Amino acid sequence: SEELARRGVASLRFDKRGVGGSQGTYLTTGFHDETADAGAALAALGGALPSAGLVVTGHSVGATLAMRLAARAKLSGVVLLAGAARRGADVMRAQSAKLAETLNGPSRLLGPALRLRQAIARRRLERSTEDVLRVGGADLPARWFREYMAHDPVDDLRAIRCPVLAITGADDVQVEPSDVGRIGAAIDAPFTGETPTGISHLLRRTCGAPGLASYAAEMRSPPDPGVLARVCDWIEAEARGTDRV
Repeated sequence: SEELARRGVASLRFDKRGVGGSQGTYLTTGFHDETADAGAALAALGGALPSAGLVVTGHSVGATLAMRLAARAKLSGVVLLAGAARRGADVMRAQSAKLAETLNGPSRLLGPALRLRQAIARRRLERSTEDVLRVGGADLPARWFREYMAHDPVDDLRAIRCPVLAITGADDVQVEPSDVGRIGAAIDAPFTGETPTGISHLLRRTCGAPGLASYAAEMRSPPDPGVLARVCDWIEAEARGTDRV
């Protein structure tokens, strides 16, 4: 948002319910609630800037929400950062397998047990009926997980008619980089898809071997300048209605 502001492009970001200064309760908020909140934010921005081109940007699950907004609203463009193009349950299953593969040394022996434990947790969440479920000693937003795991974004992708930029790092261990191709295949609109090398799920340069263990080190650095510039160039062009870059 700071880079966009420097370029003279207004942007709006907001905290989820129960996070930061936002009202509400995080643990009882569902995936569909988040969609509604994002839609309300978009409507507010559109009302404040009626003559401006609107571009929605989302990262990870936020990209899934961006797909839903782009399928329902008239936009100048949508940017999908580390966005998955498959059902939520399949995304989580693939994450478990891929993250287990990134374990090193003696901890690698724990991979099968980790995958089993996470599979059991997913089944409990899918079969639950309450908003909050205690799993492994922690309270989880069960309604959010149920709704997300049941959601398939393909129908939303097929309904998008505005230009789309999809970027997923080649070193992403939470979303399959190949999903960029799946997004492009589903969209009937101008599409640009990229999988930059050496970029993690956090949109930063990978520190060592890709995996959760490297996230702490990665977060000490800002997002990759190349990715940031690419996204901002594209948003600026679409918001102003100029030729895409």
